[in-house]
Amino acid sequence: MERPVLTSYYKSNNFKSRPFNKFNVYTSPDETKLCLDNKQSMYCQLHCGSIQRDEVLRVGAVFASALRRAIKFLEDHWQELCSSIRTGMSLTRQQNPVAETTNGHPQTTHC
Repeated sequence: MERPVLTSYYKSNNFKSRPFNKFNVYTSPDETKLCLDNKQSMYCQLHCGSIQRDEVLRVGAVFASALRRAIKFLEDHWQELCSSIRTGMSLTRQQNPVAETTNGHPQTTHC
């Protein structure tokens, strides 16, 4: 079975049981990275990061192509993301709700 390197890492026990590292805090819950729907995953990660933008220390990707895809996705969906954040609506991009928000902060995650 083939799958991307990062997906393999995110599904590994090394990632799931990683010790806390203040320089490696993610704004998105792990479930957003493990979502099988790539577009849903990207939307949720950008949504969470946008909501918690004051806490974001850095943005990056292991591969430049992934960062390029994230920028392109943001270019294509920024109005939807802004509207969702501005109105405080639950994040319901596709069929499944991914995060319920209360006061602009994600509370529960499903994928």
